[in-house]
Amino acid sequence: MKKMLFILLALPFSAFSQKDPAKYDKDTIAYTQLPVDSTGAIVFKRVYEAPNTPKAELYARAKIWTAIAFRSAKNVIQLDDDQKTSLIIKGVQEGENNLWFTIQFTIKDNKFRVIISQFWIERMEVTNYSLATGLTTKGIVKYYPDKEYKELFEYNMNIKVGSDDINHVNGLSKHHEKQNAGRVQIVSDFANAELQEIQKAMQKSAKGDDF
Repeated sequence: MKKMLFILLALPFSAFSQKDPAKYDKDTIAYTQLPVDSTGAIVFKRVYEAPNTPKAELYARAKIWTAIAFRSAKNVIQLDDDQKTSLIIKGVQEGENNLWFTIQFTIKDNKFRVIISQFWIERMEVTNYSLATGLTTKGIVKYYPDKEYKELFEYNMNIKVGSDDINHVNGLSKHHEKQNAGRVQIVSDFANAELQEIQKAMQKSAKGDDF
């Protein structure tokens, strides 16, 4: 009898402690799923086959692509080894959001690997506002998509389990996470377009035509 009474008394407390995930689903933020490594960093990695193509030829094609894709290959190449097996490029896609990135080629006979990672975004924003004068000061603000991508995941998880943490469920936080989702999308669009461009360029002979 005592055991049954204990269960009946415990049920209301259990019910009150549970959350209804469906109630919070409307507040979650949709965002693009990106590939990450074991540390949580965003890393796009592709291995491409290139049958009957020696590494020297593939290396030359990678150098040609770099020279065409960037204003100065000399300024963006961080590593250019003598064995013609590795090429590391650090560049920026300029615009309202300046997206910095690193591209690494690893080259072997008949195949090559491309890794795009180490992203960050710089943009000019208002960094200070004077109530007295109404004047604003602008400066460069850096954003790190690796961190923002993790924050988006944590935000959605907190919403779905019904977290009462005001830092995760208030309107200001949701607006912040929507901005994070926008920058994550910038990274996704850039990296996927760059991989397609590289794949296409690496199919072209470095010798060119017979002109």
